[in-house]
Amino acid sequence: MIRQQLPAYSPISLPAMLRGAVAAITDPAGATEGLERMLLEALGADWVVLTSSGTDALRVAFEALDPPPTPSEPVLLPAYSCFDLVTAGVGAGVSVRFYDIDPRTLTPRSADLERAARDGCRAIVASNLFGFPLDWSSVRSLADDVGATLIEDAAQALGSAWHDRPGGTFGDLTVLSFGRGKGWTGGSGGALVGRGPRMDQATAVLREGRLGARDFFVSLVLWILGRPSLYRVPASVPALGLGETRYKTPTVPSAINRLAAALAFRHADLARDAVEGRRAKAATLGDVLEGGSRVEPCRPLEAGRCGYLRYPVLAPDRGEAERYATVLQRSGVARGYPVALPDLPQVEALAGEPRKCPGAAVLAERLLTLPTHPRVRRIDVRRIEAVLRGVAVT
Repeated sequence: MIRQQLPAYSPISLPAMLRGAVAAITDPAGATEGLERMLLEALGADWVVLTSSGTDALRVAFEALDPPPTPSEPVLLPAYSCFDLVTAGVGAGVSVRFYDIDPRTLTPRSADLERAARDGCRAIVASNLFGFPLDWSSVRSLADDVGATLIEDAAQALGSAWHDRPGGTFGDLTVLSFGRGKGWTGGSGGALVGRGPRMDQATAVLREGRLGARDFFVSLVLWILGRPSLYRVPASVPALGLGETRYKTPTVPSAINRLAAALAFRHADLARDAVEGRRAKAATLGDVLEGGSRVEPCRPLEAGRCGYLRYPVLAPDRGEAERYATVLQRSGVARGYPVALPDLPQVEALAGEPRKCPGAAVLAERLLTLPTHPRVRRIDVRRIEAVLRGVAVT
């Protein structure tokens, strides 16, 4: 069978899944309480609410803002990030405004973020794209200066740090995701982590989570098919849309199901242990692309540490990005998010006056992401090198 690499993979253990399933059935309360305690301790938080997804957690955060956002004081969103940020905004019905992203560091363009914030805002959402660190000192200072709530989108932050302080610890509110393809998975699920008074008025609207047998089944399938020797089978089914970025219609927020909570709790150590391996693969990719390739690697800020959920590079133009993604699909190379958030049609009802975000436009046109997960092997790196450097590799 032809080997095909996964673009993204969360470390999954069959023994951990089985132990999690037993715990979710025999000790329903303990299945969620263990994860809650872990997050409170690891992130230095005052409270945590477990939700069915990271999108639900962000929506709950938006709905809990008091006073609520208005067109003159909207929520600020990065112009380039996961489409789920817009899904959360649409679900909550909040007004939004966008700030631009530096395509070479994947961090906010400071001047543009400050200009947007000082025009008036109720909250600032800042995201760790692919585990790249932000200058959290500057973002925190700006949020305090304008009186905005800082919402840290840490869905991709595992392994990131700023001045040795780990990602997930910087926001007034922090959003986590345990979905498929994240560095840490429970099959599904998310969390809203808070510092300060608990936002009971928002979390009270969550529907009760169920057992979640579907998430155990999904995780089991990922464990079985999450191998390059087998991945070609589901990847060949167009209806599954594996690796595609799609806008998801908002649904009613709900609490995490017991199986997803138990699976996330049981996979925490495995996820953390995989970070150093991701960094090592990223260093190898950086070495093989240095100097002779037609792509430009994105660079983390020097004072931070990157978790490298994926290894992002900029192709010369959109055509080259599409060509490389097609030729290297079997090696796990994929396009980044194909559309900047301000250009999604769903944004029209939320956003005020349009702002130019040229950095986000560059990312939508030219960004490629290379795999760094535990199943990446030397043969994958050699194929990537051969195409991006234009040389034959034996």
